[in-house]
Amino acid sequence: MSNEINSTTEMNKKFKEAIQDFFASGKGSPMYETYVNYALGTNMRGDILAKELSNHIPLADRSYVDIGTAYGGFMVAFAKMGCKNVFGMEIDDRLVNICRLNLQENGLNPESVIRYDICQPLQGKLKRKFDVITCTDVLEHVLDVPSTINNIIALAANGSHIYLEIPNRYHVNNVLSDPHFGLFGITLLDRDDAMEYFNMERKGEYLVGDYYNLDYFLSFFPTKFFEVVNISNPVLPVTSDELFLNEVKNAYLEKVSNLSISDKLKGILIERFDQYIINYTAQMDNPDLNSYYVQSWKLIIYKKKGFVRELLNTVSTRISLCFP
Repeated sequence: MSNEINSTTEMNKKFKEAIQDFFASGKGSPMYETYVNYALGTNMRGDILAKELSNHIPLADRSYVDIGTAYGGFMVAFAKMGCKNVFGMEIDDRLVNICRLNLQENGLNPESVIRYDICQPLQGKLKRKFDVITCTDVLEHVLDVPSTINNIIALAANGSHIYLEIPNRYHVNNVLSDPHFGLFGITLLDRDDAMEYFNMERKGEYLVGDYYNLDYFLSFFPTKFFEVVNISNPVLPVTSDELFLNEVKNAYLEKVSNLSISDKLKGILIERFDQYIINYTAQMDNPDLNSYYVQSWKLIIYKKKGFVRELLNTVSTRISLCFP
C-alpha cells in the first residue's frame, strides 16, 4: 500500500469496535468514557498537530516516525500532509493491532507500525534516520527517559525536526485532576507514592513513570547542536491569582475529604499540595509561565547539520550525574 489517504471520513467500524474491546474491562470506571473518546479522537488530534507543525516546519516529502503511536492517528495525519515513508512504533501489542486497522482503513501499509520498546537499543528496522519525529504524551510513561531521548536523537537525521509534547505536573488542571487517571494531586507525588495512591483509587496497571521539569528535558539538547523552539501556550487565570488560588484551595478541601487513601499517604499529599500553593504564590509577582501556566510543553527541536554522534554519551552521562 502507498501513503495515499482514502477520502472516507467515517471511522472504520472494526477500528471503533477494537477500541471499545480494548477498554471493555474498564467499563463503568470513572475514566472509561474519557479513554474511549480520546482513542476515537486519534485522527482528529493528529490532524490538529500536523497542521500546527506545518506552520513551523516543512512536512512534504520528509520521512516521518511517531514514537509511541498508540492508535495511529498521527501517522495517518502526517501522511495526509505529504510526509513519506511514514513509520510508527508502539510498545503494546494490542495497540499495534488497533493502529494497523486505522492505517489500513486510510490506505497506509499496516506493517509500517511495529512493536518496539523505545527505551531499548535501536536495531533492525530502526537503524535508519527520519526527517520529522513526533513523541507526544509519551515521555511521562517511560521508565528510562535518558535512553528514550537519546534513541530519539539517534533516529533523527542531521537537519531534522523533533517534536516533543510533555505534560506539566505543576499546571493547576493537572494537579486538580491528572490527565491519565483523573486523580487529585497525584502528579505532585513521587512514583512509589503515586502507585500506592492509584492502587487505592483505581483498577488496572499504573503506566506512568516520573515527572520532570522543563529544564530537565532541555538539558538533553545543548544549543551547540540543537535549536529548541517552545511553542507552548501559557494561560493565565481569568480571575486574579488570589481569587484563583482560593478556588483551588476550596476544590482541594473537597477532593481530599473524598479520598479513600491511607492517612500516611493523605498526609504526604497534603504536604505536597501545601508546598505547591506556597511555590505558586511566591511566583505571582513575576509569573513563571513555563513552570505553572503551561499544561503541556510543546517543543520543536531542530537537529543541526553539524551534530556529532559522540555527543549522545556525553549528554547521557551528564544527565545521570545531575538527576540521580
